[in-house]
Amino acid sequence: MSTATTQPPVPHAPTADTQKSSLVRLAEAAARTAGGDGGAVAVVRGFDRNSRQRASLLRGHLTALQVQVIDATPALTRSESAIDRLPRLSAVINAAGAASDDAHRLAARLRVPLLTLADGETASEENSGQEVAERRRDVIEINAPDRARDVAFVDIAAEPVDEQAGELTVTVDGESGGTLTGSSVLVTLVRNQLGVRVSAPGRAPESLFGQRVVLQAASGAYTLIRDGLPIGELGGPLTLTVEPQDLAVHFVQR
Repeated sequence: MSTATTQPPVPHAPTADTQKSSLVRLAEAAARTAGGDGGAVAVVRGFDRNSRQRASLLRGHLTALQVQVIDATPALTRSESAIDRLPRLSAVINAAGAASDDAHRLAARLRVPLLTLADGETASEENSGQEVAERRRDVIEINAPDRARDVAFVDIAAEPVDEQAGELTVTVDGESGGTLTGSSVLVTLVRNQLGVRVSAPGRAPESLFGQRVVLQAASGAYTLIRDGLPIGELGGPLTLTVEPQDLAVHFVQR
């Protein structure tokens, strides 16, 4: 006797109409967030075809809703001078996809809400019956005399270009850890505070914790590495502070 097997249904890929309606909801949510205060909405995209299409649809929807919209490329989001020239923003939309943090960084730098489509596990976690669910994210605020306010989401490190010549002073909550030759520092977010790991040749690594960390190169050159990517050289004193719940992310259900 033969037995019949029932195959589980194959989920259908999102259709163009489904994607369009999701983008309409995303644009409408951004327009509501912007409200009537006259602020613009930045649509952050990548250079791939899908990202450009999503961004184009979003800009069209926002324009129809009489919202001023900015086409934000990765180059714009990473340029301090370009960010300074932006009009006042009320919100940022992530059209670049989950793999990019350009939109998150722009929103966090300017302290405006980030809107993105809920996807996968995020959709399940945020599915509270509401069209838009908010989650807040801690950030590390980065301030220095020679650079605009910046943020890190995971960590920031200072690495000596030459261990023999580099000397770094680390101050945590006003208490100096002294000046160490060839030392490197990694600062991470640890439960609403900053974890500081100081490593130096010939010494065991030291771990410190606090709310405010100041890094100062006493001599030699140091490279700054933010979330795994170099962002320049350590110039004047670099002040790092933990900013709990600083970035508001609005997940729009598909």
